[in-house]
Amino acid sequence: MNNFMETIRFFSPKDFATFEMLQTVHLVALDRSLVPVQAELDENQLAIHYPQSENLRFGIPWTIPNFGNKMLTTGTLAPTQNPYWLSIELARGLCASIRNQASDWETLGLVPSEEFWNTIQDAGRYLFHAIKLSYNQEEYDPEIDKYANYSMQLCMKASILLARTYIERILLLRKLAQPATEAAIALKKELDLEYTTEKSLIEQEDNFDEDRVSQMLMEMETSDTLGTMPDSGNTQDSSLYDAPLDISDDDTAIHIVEAVPPKYIGVHLDYNILEKETKDIFFQTFNHVNISVSWPRILQRPEILNEYDQQIDWCVSNGFSVTAGPILNFFPAHLPDMLTRYIGNYEVICDKVRDYVSLLVKRYRNRVSTWVATSRVNTYFPLGLSLLQQLDLTIKIVGWIHEFQPTAEVLTSLDMPWGDNVLPPPYGVEDEDSREYPTIICADYLLRSRNKINGFQLEFNIGYRNLATYDRPLLEWSRLIDRWSHFGVPLYLQIRVPSSSAPDRKAIVSEPPLWNGWTMRYQALWASYVLPILLVKPNVYGVDWCVFRDYRTHDYPNAGLITGDGRVKKAQVVLAEILKYFMTEAD
Repeated sequence: MNNFMETIRFFSPKDFATFEMLQTVHLVALDRSLVPVQAELDENQLAIHYPQSENLRFGIPWTIPNFGNKMLTTGTLAPTQNPYWLSIELARGLCASIRNQASDWETLGLVPSEEFWNTIQDAGRYLFHAIKLSYNQEEYDPEIDKYANYSMQLCMKASILLARTYIERILLLRKLAQPATEAAIALKKELDLEYTTEKSLIEQEDNFDEDRVSQMLMEMETSDTLGTMPDSGNTQDSSLYDAPLDISDDDTAIHIVEAVPPKYIGVHLDYNILEKETKDIFFQTFNHVNISVSWPRILQRPEILNEYDQQIDWCVSNGFSVTAGPILNFFPAHLPDMLTRYIGNYEVICDKVRDYVSLLVKRYRNRVSTWVATSRVNTYFPLGLSLLQQLDLTIKIVGWIHEFQPTAEVLTSLDMPWGDNVLPPPYGVEDEDSREYPTIICADYLLRSRNKINGFQLEFNIGYRNLATYDRPLLEWSRLIDRWSHFGVPLYLQIRVPSSSAPDRKAIVSEPPLWNGWTMRYQALWASYVLPILLVKPNVYGVDWCVFRDYRTHDYPNAGLITGDGRVKKAQVVLAEILKYFMTEAD
């Protein structure tokens, strides 16, 4: 409590968040970094103790009916002795955030749909009604939450509509620019003229074919899966959906016009060869494979390298691009026992790791062009090394890979890209020194090294308890990738999303998700809404859905596309549609 000088209070439901969820509450700084606070829930009041700040905006978990549990951000607040209404402030922050994003995109030429504007205006009306009910109200009233929830539901629908328009616009511009780009490249080859993509885009827009565009937009129109807003007299649990959404029979979940320049949807595999009954599903869903090589297994059974050989050969022969790694995973279960004998001995650990890098890279350099140097570098510290030492070891590994394979593309994986690692454990990092440095600061340090890192894998373990990423509203995902894109390097996103809160005996991490409402339907909806807006970002080169089969050993529980008893989840159908419509085959 010594670091928390001020207190702000909110009227709230007494059971809106568990104790673990309250540990994730934070202050949002002006630079969007996260600042730890202390949150306490006493009956119908939430008290947040926070350090002095010029910007009072708080990230607080809240369950929006039909859309799940999200980390929402309040509007900007002023210090006061009187309690705010939590649901109102979260709705106000969400509505303002969506309007601000629409305004930003309008300045770039995007024209939001009339349906979007009608929806966000309706959200404002429900918010205004909630504010009127709260006037001079000195006790908690659930009726206020009901109307604030209605507003947040409509805000979520509006964000989907706005994102859909953004995706369609980006893909349309890429489609129209492609002929001009190809012509300019041919002209450059013939006349040796200087060529830039930006110039070709401008020239193409001067010859904009309105009839052609109108026809494309008509083809992109899709039916809306969201129903109408319930009347104000309905009960709080009224649904935005007129009927349950059946994704398996809905090819309109992804709103696109045609494939974009080569990107991939991948999956992590180990040495276990796919079963015959899963191969068709595998080919439908992925065009890339990340081979996860286990150092402990190789030390225990060196002949397992032959099985990795077969797996890599199978992937290459079937047309999958292949990434291998991480070579060094700091997660304790993925480290060999041999290294624990040298805890804190940085030089010896470096020597052991170099020998292992040499073994792998020399063996596979003719078949693998992309390597992942390390993962969990900024979140786990089982070898007694500091954050700086683990970052420097990562840089050394990058150098060793280039030494043994000069043409290799080398990535490194980073956890918790929102900077949740600064929060207190168990959600954040246990090491106090590393909590001083958000993930994006670690990325900046790595990019400034003398050994070239070609890009980052950003790891998102959505909704889990330990060292994970809290789910956010759709447009917040867009803003996060825009922020990481400032580095100007390729981004590869590693995704794990739960489909259940039930125990998973094959999972290495046994703890269930924070929110117990995750289902196969929510998992599929998350993929349908979030992945498309990530994939249209120019710096995002691909997405890995890290777990394929829940009946094989995997890290996070219930994150696969096939259940433990062999049933295919709805998220697989969504990913197959994304691959079908968003991807083109790499030349």
